[in-house]
Amino acid sequence: MKPHVSLNPDVSQLDPGIVPLVQVINRLGLPTFYSCEGHGKQAPGSFRSPFPMVVIFPEPNPDGACRMLRLMGMIGIHNGDVQSREDVHWVVMPEEDGGLMLRPLSRHTSPRIYRQGITALVFRLQEMDAWYRWVEG
Repeated sequence: MKPHVSLNPDVSQLDPGIVPLVQVINRLGLPTFYSCEGHGKQAPGSFRSPFPMVVIFPEPNPDGACRMLRLMGMIGIHNGDVQSREDVHWVVMPEEDGGLMLRPLSRHTSPRIYRQGITALVFRLQEMDAWYRWVEG
């Protein structure tokens, strides 16, 4: 059964650190279901994710597929902390329920670097989306 997905989730129900990324993904026309800002290393059995992630459910049609491919092309960029030379490499991975999880490739990065990676990714997505809209003009 497909979970409830939304293009306009209630931000009061989201972790504050992931809200900008969820919002930019939704503005790209991709509905989201679940997200987390990442909480660093967790004790075994914890329900909190150690890394940031957003689960996306593109519409099952050519338009949804095109939007998802565009997003995947946009995230193929390394971003993170320039000063410490730590990068956050973002990947999209399939989920069992049909969703696609956007998350960092490494699960062992500090929450501070993850936050910087989220900020950098949001900036890059907004920049690339503006370019696509201008080209399609």
